Amino acid sequence: MIVLHEYPLYLVDYIGFRRFVSALQPLFKMVTRNTIRKDIMDAYKEKKRKALQYMIGAKSRVAITTDMWTSDNQRRGYMAITAHFIDDSWTLRKIIIRFIYVPAPHTAEVICEQLYEALVEWNLDEKISTVTLDNCTTNDAGKLFHMRCAAHILNLIVKDGLEVIQPAIAKIRESIAFWTATPKRVEKFEEIANARVAIRRPTVMRANCELQRYLEDELIPVETENFQILDWWKVAGTRYPTLRKVACDIFAIPVSTVASESAFSTSGRILSEHRSRLTPDILEALMYIENGERSKLFWTWLQEIQDKVEGLTLC
Repeated sequence: MIVLHEYPLYLVDYIGFRRFVSALQPLFKMVTRNTIRKDIMDAYKEKKRKALQYMIGAKSRVAITTDMWTSDNQRRGYMAITAHFIDDSWTLRKIIIRFIYVPAPHTAEVICEQLYEALVEWNLDEKISTVTLDNCTTNDAGKLFHMRCAAHILNLIVKDGLEVIQPAIAKIRESIAFWTATPKRVEKFEEIANARVAIRRPTVMRANCELQRYLEDELIPVETENFQILDWWKVAGTRYPTLRKVACDIFAIPVSTVASESAFSTSGRILSEHRSRLTPDILEALMYIENGERSKLFWTWLQEIQDKVEGLTLC
């Protein structure tokens, strides 16, 4: 309750809370804040152990997003690291693997070192597909796996490009007004659009190449309802085992750092003025556990996998 609802750890010292608990169960012995802290750290270590064990056996590559945040109450810098991957059931997963205190100065070397140590700890240093970062100049050190955050790029484009594309926007509005002016024009537009969609690829010679067979496969109609690309690769993609592995790695790559940035809204609440004395270790534990509790389905699924693995080991 304390973790999920972001209550201060000294909630157990409140006279009103003690009276409330005593009224519910007079025989209950109230714990101290140190006990609460210890229980949080123990729960964090256990959840992390299970997640680490699962990630060791993960077959697909893992995409990473990361971002920095400075606490207003502590004036300290923290880095959120989120892992994205597609599991064996072809479900896209994400998990905050670390929420690290990064000492100043926040240079590219310092950030890279902290990130590398986290990846090694989680045995992900050889499974990385990409690392998505924002467009801060300190993130320019990475070249091979570095992906720039699409959200930041789009934001810059919108800010700087609106004046440039004003004439194009005006033409689009005029075109929409023209084609929707009468029912006959609407029908004509739909006829042209459907004709373009129906155009098929020219017939090519059959080949044993898997890529060639994939390119020759039937197209999915654009009007297909509730089409999910991951579901298609899960079932139909079995005909292309090599491409299927490639798709599994590519579709896990996020185009923005939103997943890591969203952690800061939670961390801002956790590290409120009433919790400004939290140490980096307990803060990371609170972030990790709350993220897991709010994604209970993920942790239930992870526990089921863990139980099956342990059962197979015993057999």
